[in-house]
Amino acid sequence: ALGSLARPAAGGDLSMSAVQQPGGGSSSSSAETAALSLENERLRRGMKELLVLVEDSIEQVSVLEGSLKEAKNANSEMEAILENSREREKVQLRQLETMRGQVTELRQKL
Repeated sequence: ALGSLARPAAGGDLSMSAVQQPGGGSSSSSAETAALSLENERLRRGMKELLVLVEDSIEQVSVLEGSLKEAKNANSEMEAILENSREREKVQLRQLETMRGQVTELRQKL
């Protein structure tokens, strides 16, 4: 029944528009008005629920962005620690090579 309702006049409101009857006349019966009013209210509630869901989603995205930023910072810190560790390992390897050379020299002297 609601699907057969006429579109509102230019600038008009659907709940206030006249309904085209098959007989050609315009009528706005109380049953049709009540049905439109109920549909309007159902749509308003749906929109309010949708708005709450959208607001919750925006908040969740904001929290996730914060978590992602923290994770990126932690990752950068870990990369810096790893790089420092690699540099220390290189220094230790050079020291080890130096010590090996010294041991070799000592063996030759003995």
